[in-house]
Amino acid sequence: MKAIFALIFLVLVIACKSKMPIANESTTPTDTLQTYTVTTENVMEASLYLPDKYMNFNEVTIDKDSILSSHLQIEMIEKELFEKMQGTAVNFWEEDAKGAVKIDTILTVKARDTILTFIDDTTDNETHRTFSYEGRLPVINHFVVLGTYYEDYGYMLFDMDTGYNTSTYQTFPLISPDKKYIVSLYADIYSPQAGELSIEMIGDDRAIPLLSASFTNWMPQELFFGTDGYLYVSINHPSQYWRSDGEVNEVHQYLRIKIL
Repeated sequence: MKAIFALIFLVLVIACKSKMPIANESTTPTDTLQTYTVTTENVMEASLYLPDKYMNFNEVTIDKDSILSSHLQIEMIEKELFEKMQGTAVNFWEEDAKGAVKIDTILTVKARDTILTFIDDTTDNETHRTFSYEGRLPVINHFVVLGTYYEDYGYMLFDMDTGYNTSTYQTFPLISPDKKYIVSLYADIYSPQAGELSIEMIGDDRAIPLLSASFTNWMPQELFFGTDGYLYVSINHPSQYWRSDGEVNEVHQYLRIKIL
């Protein structure tokens, strides 16, 4: 009988031990741990492209770091400052659907001089395309249509007078508070993963390309312009952009960008 009680006691001890945390083993989920892999030393590392007189972008290979720093100032900041400035976010977008109508697979948008028509193709092959009206940017006299394709997408800007497609972006473009620049910044999730930035100067009748840069060590998530003129961005190093479950990581580092 004593042997039986001893055996039961031993089984209970083993079961309890199996539920106890192992010494020095972290109970914090791996995805919430933050290794600060983006630093002040590597945040500016990028492939830089500047337009030539024909407006073709060419990679700059000589003194590209100094050239980039003559256009941009990038600072690492704390989460507290990022969240504080969120309350000052500047947004020129208007979700006004006036003049835009979608019936079944046909979207029509009325410009001053013409009516644009976009027709969906919902087949599951390379011809797949759908279109949605996203709103207006009256500060530059354009409306925005999102085109979603088989393996791609783009935010298309159309002149509200002529209906002319002036540009297309991989993310909804932001306009600086001083109304001098159009900025597109998005995470390129394909190899090599990077933060893709393009900046254009707003001219009287068109946007003038200023630069394009592919940042090696960080990819953006949330971004906005603050009233102080800085572009605020939550970022992750490419190695930390995805969680182990395949979802986008919710733990970030933060930076702000000033156009010089």
